[in-house]
Amino acid sequence: MDIPSALNALFRWIHIIVGILWIGHLYFFNFVNTPIAAKLSGDAKKAVVPELMPRALFWFRWGAAWTWITGVLLLMLVFYHGGIMFEGEQGWGLAAIVMLAVVFGGVFIYDAIYSSPLAGNVRAATIVSFVLIAIVAVLMQSWANFSFRAVSIHLGAMFGTIMAFNVWFRIWPAQQKIITAVKNGEAPEASLAALAG
Repeated sequence: MDIPSALNALFRWIHIIVGILWIGHLYFFNFVNTPIAAKLSGDAKKAVVPELMPRALFWFRWGAAWTWITGVLLLMLVFYHGGIMFEGEQGWGLAAIVMLAVVFGGVFIYDAIYSSPLAGNVRAATIVSFVLIAIVAVLMQSWANFSFRAVSIHLGAMFGTIMAFNVWFRIWPAQQKIITAVKNGEAPEASLAALAG
C-alpha cells in the first residue's frame, strides 16, 4: 500500500469515528439531556450540570474539531491532489480559489445572517440560506468547473465548517456561561439556552 492510500484510509476512519462521536453527542444533548435537565430541581441541576456537561461538551467540541480537520485533510488528499476536482481541462485558477474561499469563509456570511434581525424570521432566513447555497453550487459547477463530486463534497465541507464553528464559537461559550450560572445557583439567561441549543 502506498503512502497516499494509507493516509486516505487512516483519515477516512478517523473522520468516521470522530464524526460519530460528535453527532452522537449532539443527539445526546438534544434528545436526552435537554428533556431531563428541564425536569431537574434546582439542587439536582446544581449537582449534575457542573459534573456532566463539561465532560460531555469536551468530547462534543473535540469530536467537531477532529471531524473538520480530517475532512479538510481528505479534501486535500482526494480532491486537491487526487485529480478529481475539476471537469475537463480547467484547473486551479481565480474561480476555484474564490469558491474555496466561499466554502471555508461562508461561515461568516452564515453567522452574519443568523446574528441579524433576519434570524427572527425563520422562514425568511431559511429561504435566503437556500438561495445562497444554490448560488454557491451553481458557481462551483459553472464558473469554477468543479466536478459533480467536488461540488457535492465542498457543499458538505461548507456545512461542516459552519457546524464546527457553531460548536466552538457559539455553543461552547454559551454552555460555559450556563454551567457557571448553574454552579452559582443562578438561572441562566434564556438567550444563552437558546444559543446553546
